[in-house]
Amino acid sequence: MDMEKLRTTYQGLMNAISEANVSAIGIAQEEIRQELDTIAKSSGLKGSLKVDAKWAAGVVKQKNLELVRKSQELVVSRIKALASKITTSGSFQDPNVKHEIQELSATNVKKLKELIAAMNFKVTAKKTGCHDGRTVGENDRDC
Repeated sequence: MDMEKLRTTYQGLMNAISEANVSAIGIAQEEIRQELDTIAKSSGLKGSLKVDAKWAAGVVKQKNLELVRKSQELVVSRIKALASKITTSGSFQDPNVKHEIQELSATNVKKLKELIAAMNFKVTAKKTGCHDGRTVGENDRDC
């Protein structure tokens, strides 16, 4: 029995899964099947193993969902951290707050709306001033 080869092949499978590579997962599955068949036959067992072709795609789909969830969790934590820094209307003038708002505004709008909905926040916007500090009514076209 070549357990070392089986371990190496298994590690290849785990690497393919971590990379979410359907093709590499399928190749590693087949290699593991062959190794296990060899071990089984050398032990006097009869029969053969079959690879489930749908399994690799399912694993990749699950991996991608986990990556999306982690990405969403990161954005949520950034939003919460930003919200904790905004204590007054003057907080928006803080360079760190401005920078974080600019960073978050680069995030896909659809993604942000989904996150806001998932967090059960209700967001409304009311224009009370211009981005450059002027109040509404002072050359509104320039705001």
